[in-house]
Amino acid sequence: MHRLGAVHEPQPADEEYAGRLAIPYVTAAGVVDIRYRALSPEQTPKYLSRPNAVARLFNVTALLTAGSTVVVCEGELDTIIMHSVVGVPAVGVPGANSWKPHFRLLLEDFERVIVMCDGDQAGRDFGKKIAGELDNASIVHLPEGMDVTDCYLQYGPEFLTGRIAA
Repeated sequence: MHRLGAVHEPQPADEEYAGRLAIPYVTAAGVVDIRYRALSPEQTPKYLSRPNAVARLFNVTALLTAGSTVVVCEGELDTIIMHSVVGVPAVGVPGANSWKPHFRLLLEDFERVIVMCDGDQAGRDFGKKIAGELDNASIVHLPEGMDVTDCYLQYGPEFLTGRIAA
């Protein structure tokens, strides 16, 4: 579904992506971008984008089948956990500071937009920013120092669905 891959043999001029997770941004028209995540703590920076890449919502195809509620996560991997593992339709913003005003146009017709805020100041600011632009947004604060993936691993899917339901 998400078409993740690892870069083992990069193309010429793409050597900086070697040994990273490739995260394609898939739309109904196909792949429109790829971001790369470090697979080891020694790799820095943690994320790399293609040259001239613009910030996009990740997993936008979820908007086509989401029903009345959609979740917004900070980051691609948290979005994958929420959507594909927990089973709640989700889109992702590639980092707390990557929200763009035009993203609201994709979300404003939903009955509920649940913003999953990482348990740090950047996550809290992320939630406030989105809630300030969307009348249908509700903020879910995650425990201090945790994100969606951390909560899933430590507490299970019921913890996340319970936070959304509340």
